[in-house]
Amino acid sequence: MELIADGQFKLVYLWVEEYKNIIDKSLHFSLNYDVKRNDKEISIERTDFFQYSTQLKNPVRHLDFFTALIGKNGTGKSNLIELISYIYTTGFFPKEMGQVGANSFCILEQMTNQGSQFYLLSPSYTSYSLKNNGIQDLAFIPRELAKSFGQTVLYHPLSDVAAGTSSSTGLTSLKISSNPFKKLITGVSDSELAKRFSDSAKDMTDISKLAYISENQFSRLLFLYSDFKENITENVDLHYEFEGFSKNTSYVKLYNEFILYISRKNDLIKDDFILIYLFLISVSAVQSDIKKSIVPHLDGLMICLKILLTRFKVFQPFEKDINKYIERQGWDKLVDKLSLHLKGFELSIDSFEAGFNDVHGSHLFIELANVDDGNGIDFICGTGWVDLPNLKRAFQAPGLPIKIDGLSSGEVTAVHFFNEIKLALIQEPNSVVILDEPENSFHPEWQRCLVYLLSSLFLELKVEPQVIISSHSPFVLSDILDGKALALGNNRSLNDSFAANIHEMLADSFFLESTIGEAAKIEIERLVGFINDHKSESFLPDASFEDKLLGAELLVSHIGDRLLRKELKKRLVSFSQKSNVDSAMITKLVRYSQSNPDLKNKLEDLQALFIVDEE
Repeated sequence: MELIADGQFKLVYLWVEEYKNIIDKSLHFSLNYDVKRNDKEISIERTDFFQYSTQLKNPVRHLDFFTALIGKNGTGKSNLIELISYIYTTGFFPKEMGQVGANSFCILEQMTNQGSQFYLLSPSYTSYSLKNNGIQDLAFIPRELAKSFGQTVLYHPLSDVAAGTSSSTGLTSLKISSNPFKKLITGVSDSELAKRFSDSAKDMTDISKLAYISENQFSRLLFLYSDFKENITENVDLHYEFEGFSKNTSYVKLYNEFILYISRKNDLIKDDFILIYLFLISVSAVQSDIKKSIVPHLDGLMICLKILLTRFKVFQPFEKDINKYIERQGWDKLVDKLSLHLKGFELSIDSFEAGFNDVHGSHLFIELANVDDGNGIDFICGTGWVDLPNLKRAFQAPGLPIKIDGLSSGEVTAVHFFNEIKLALIQEPNSVVILDEPENSFHPEWQRCLVYLLSSLFLELKVEPQVIISSHSPFVLSDILDGKALALGNNRSLNDSFAANIHEMLADSFFLESTIGEAAKIEIERLVGFINDHKSESFLPDASFEDKLLGAELLVSHIGDRLLRKELKKRLVSFSQKSNVDSAMITKLVRYSQSNPDLKNKLEDLQALFIVDEE
C-alpha cells in the first residue's frame, strides 16, 4: 500500500527487540491506541482515552504529546533517541537491525482530511501478519516506498554531539545548539545570533514563570579587553618577528611602546579596543595581500598606527618613522581602504560603551535590550573574510568571543531553549521534538514547570508536536501520564508517575540509590559501624577511643535530617554510657568467678552489655 501524499505523521508505538544495549522494550507515544502483539500478529485499537479526547471530555489530552525515557547513565536513553530520530527522519530502521532486532517494529498514524491511516514499519516484514479487526486498519510500508515522515528537532543543553545527532539523518533533523552563539547552520552571522538572543530575552514576557528575565536591567553582551589583548600578547609569531631587529631600532622601540600601552589594566577607553581590532585586521590584510609581506606584524603595526596616530599621543613621537615606512613599503592604498572600513566599523559599534568592573576588568558592553542587527558584532566575532572596496577577501575577522553578562547559565539556557523551540515549530509545526536531559542547567522549579511551559507554548503557537524527553529528573516525570514513561536499565515497570509526590519519586531507585549525598552516607555508615563495634577501624582509624567519641558527637551535630540526627544521638549516648563502665573490673570479676557457675553466667551477661576490652 502506498503512502498518502499529504498528511502529518504521528508516532504511535515502538517495540525494540534489540538495538545496541536496548533489549525487548516497548514505548507508547500515544494513549489513544492500544497496540497488541500476539505471537506474530499485530493489531491496534482505539482506547477510552481517545474517545474522551474526541468528545472534548479529556482534560489531559495535551499531555499525551509528551513521552519520557528515564534510566541511569549507560542504560540506552541516547541510543533509543538516536533510533527514534533515525526512523522518523528516514522512514526505515537501520540496516543492521535486519540481522539483530529484525522483529522490532514501529507504528505511525498519518493524519489526513479523510481521517487516519496506520502504517507499520519493520526491519523484516516477514516477521508479522496484520490483524485488521474492523476498528483500525493497519498497513505495511514497503522499504522501497519508505520516505521521511517529518523533521525532528534535537536538543541537548550540554552537548551538541548528543540527542541522536550521531545518526546521519540529513536535512530532516534540526539541531538546536547548546550555546546561543554556536553556529549549527551555515550562513547565520554572529550579529544575527546576538539579535536573536536579544529578541528571545524580550520574548520571555510571554512565559509567566520566566517573565522576570526580560525585565533584568543588568543583562548585557560583553567583549572583554583581556580577550582582545591576548591575541597580541600570546602571539608567538609576533614576538619572534620583532626579536629579529636590533633593540635600538625605532621599530623595536615602537613595538615595545605598543605592548606596554595595551598591557594597561585601568582607564581604558573605547579607542583602546579599536586600536587592537585595527591592528589584528591590518596584520590579516597584509598577510593576504599579493605583496606577501615577510614582516606582516611590523607592517600591520605601522598601518594601524598610521590610521590612529592622532588619537594616541604616546605613539606620536614615532610619526616620521611611521610615515616613512608606509611610503617606502607602498601601503598607502591599503591604509585608505582600512581607514574607510574603520569608519563603518565604528558606526556599527556606536551603541557599545567601555566599562570596567572587578569581575570582568575592562570591557565593551551593550545592554541586551539594545542589540540591533548591525554587523559590528560580525566584524569582531566572525572568522570569515571581509571585502573592501575593489578588494575581495581583504582580511579575516579576528573571531573574538562575546559573553553574556547579568544572566545565570540557567537563565541563558532558558532564553535560548524556549525560543529556539518556538522558532523551530513556527518553521515546521509537525516536528517531533526530542529533548535529551533538558533539565540540565535548570533550577528545580523550572524542571517542575517544564512540561507545563512547553504545553503552554504549543497552545500559543496552535501546534501539537510530539515531544520525547530523556530525563533524570523526577520533577519532569511527575507531569508524564501513566503509560507514557519507559524505564531503561532494569525489568521494573514504571507506574503511577503522573502527579506523583516528587520526594517519594526521588527516593525511588530509578533516580537515586540514596536520598542523601554519598559523602554524608559513607560517613554515617562509618559512624554506625563504630557504634555497633567499637573496634571498627573505618571511623577515625588513627584516633583514640575518647577522640572517636568526640568526633562522633561532632558528626551527629551536623546531620540535617531531624529524625536521623535524633536516632543517632540516642544511640551514641547509650554507646557512650556503656564505655564509661569500669570494664577492667568486670573482666577481673569474670575471671575470679570460675568456681561459681551462677555468678559467672550473670557476670558474662553483664559483660555483654558493655564495652569490655579483653586483657
